[in-house]
Amino acid sequence: MGEIREMPQGAVRAGSLHNPVSRQSPCRVPYSVCLGLAAAAIAYGSPVLASLPTPLRSWFGVYDHLEEQHQVALTFDDGPHPVATPAVLQVLDDLNVRATFFLVGERVEQMPALVREIVAAGHGIGVHGYRHRPQVLLWPRHVYEDIYRGLAVVGEVTGLYPRHFRPPYGIVTGVGLRAVRRLGGETWLWTADGRDWRPRATAQGIAGRVLRQTRGGGVILLHDSDAYGSTGSWRQVLGALPTVVQGLRARGLHIRPLCDKQVICLS
Repeated sequence: MGEIREMPQGAVRAGSLHNPVSRQSPCRVPYSVCLGLAAAAIAYGSPVLASLPTPLRSWFGVYDHLEEQHQVALTFDDGPHPVATPAVLQVLDDLNVRATFFLVGERVEQMPALVREIVAAGHGIGVHGYRHRPQVLLWPRHVYEDIYRGLAVVGEVTGLYPRHFRPPYGIVTGVGLRAVRRLGGETWLWTADGRDWRPRATAQGIAGRVLRQTRGGGVILLHDSDAYGSTGSWRQVLGALPTVVQGLRARGLHIRPLCDKQVICLS
C-alpha cells in the first residue's frame, strides 16, 4: 500500500465537512416532485432524472456529464471488494487509466487499507451511501444519516471528504438531494451503463453496451464488486475493460476520473 501524497480527485480535506445541522435547504424543487420522480424510477428501473433535459437535471442539482467533450469519466460502484477491487486496480494500472470509485461506507469500514490503496494509486473517490439502500425505502432522517455516515467513514479512513455522491441504484429523492447539497457535495449519475451486475452479462456484451452509449463528456458506470449483483459478475468487467479503453481511445477520447488536475473541483 502506497503513501497518500496528494488530494484524490474531487475531495476536500478533513475538517472541511459542512455543518450537518444547518437548516438551509438549497434544493429548489418541491419534495413531492422529487419523490414522484423517484417512484417512477423504481417502476422503470432507471435513474430518476436520466430522461430529463440537461438544464433541468442541473436545476435539480444532479449531474451526469463532463463539460469537456473530448473526455469521458470512468466510474465504479459498490466497492471496495477484497478480490474484485485489487483486480480492477491492476487492470486500470496496466491500461494507465484513472477512475472514480464510489464507495459503500460499511464496506469501507471492513477494508480501510484497500480504500487507502485506491487513493494512493491516484484514483478519485466518491460516496455511495453507508448501507447501499434505496433512498425511497428510508425515512427522511435516515436518508441524511446514511449519506452523512458514509461520508464520515470515508473521511476517517482517508482523511479526505469526497464531494461526489451517487445514490444506490441511481434513485434520488428530494431529501437525498438536499442532504448532499447541505454537506457541500454533488450528486452524480451516468450516461453509459454496462449493466455488468446481471447474471448473464459477458465481457463482450458489457464492452459493446458501454461503447455504444458513450459520447464525449459521458460518464461510464461499472462495478468493482458483486456485493449487490450477480456472484462473480465483476470478472466480466475485467475482461471488458481493455476493449472499452481501446475503443474510447480510438475515438480520441481521454479517460479520467470525474475530476482531474485540469479541473477546479475542490471546495
